[in-house]
Amino acid sequence: MFAAKGKPVDATQELIALGLCNMGGSFVRSMPVTGSFTRTAVNNASGVRTTLGGLFTGAFIMLTLAFLTSTFAFIPRASLAGLIVCAMIFMVEYDVVPLLWRTSKLDLLPLTATFLCCLLISLEYGMIIGVGINLISILYKAARPRVHIQHLSVCSREVLLLRPDSGLFFPAAENLREIALKASSKDPRPNLTVVIDGSYVHSIDATMAKNLKLLVDDLKVNKRSIIYWNWEPGMEKCCRGVDDNLAGNFRRTNTIEEIFRSRVKEIVETPVTPRPPSTSVQKPQILNYLNSQNERPH
Repeated sequence: MFAAKGKPVDATQELIALGLCNMGGSFVRSMPVTGSFTRTAVNNASGVRTTLGGLFTGAFIMLTLAFLTSTFAFIPRASLAGLIVCAMIFMVEYDVVPLLWRTSKLDLLPLTATFLCCLLISLEYGMIIGVGINLISILYKAARPRVHIQHLSVCSREVLLLRPDSGLFFPAAENLREIALKASSKDPRPNLTVVIDGSYVHSIDATMAKNLKLLVDDLKVNKRSIIYWNWEPGMEKCCRGVDDNLAGNFRRTNTIEEIFRSRVKEIVETPVTPRPPSTSVQKPQILNYLNSQNERPH
């Protein structure tokens, strides 16, 4: 109704208000509070603009319960059920089913499960089952993020580029590690460097940071190096909380070529530490010592 007038509706705020009303009403044995579509429709048609209209509505209901309760006893339940059906039948969106069939068939699973469970079991259990199925599908997608794999040759170095396209949390920790190890083991090129691009990764958790550390160790055993490229500073800080040595695996550059150019530059510009002078006895000193011993009288 508000959407038809171009006004935004905060559904979360409405649910919080109803929940607080029911929690407070439970201490005084009141009836459950729900959203009344019919009362909202009547208020809208009557031109009500403020919440003061609820005061008049409540006063009218109290007068009705006080003087007209006996009259309501003669209204059959079938008539009340017909009124509810006529009011709610236009709220059923039948066009959602073909829309989901054309766009995302997987979304039909929680819809169908919720409908059948509400129809065969009860409304409460049907809603809980539908929410549970939807949460399982969300966790499955979070545990299987898409990772794009590219085989490159950069600055005479063999590179295996992995690019995740979403956030990495604990459900996807083992999956990313498995993909990296499997892709590197299938690549027979020597001196392979694995580069994981974090440009599209916006957040990680502690479990993901631990698996990134384990991935470094696993590749080191296989004589492969790894670079975490263009990860956010917050994610680098999270990984350094697991192991400070991981700071050397992070790089932030504009292009992937700059990674290896900077590494070569670091090697070239590294100062060579001079060797300390030898403290051993020089050869001429040894000869002088032997000659002096021979010249002594026996």
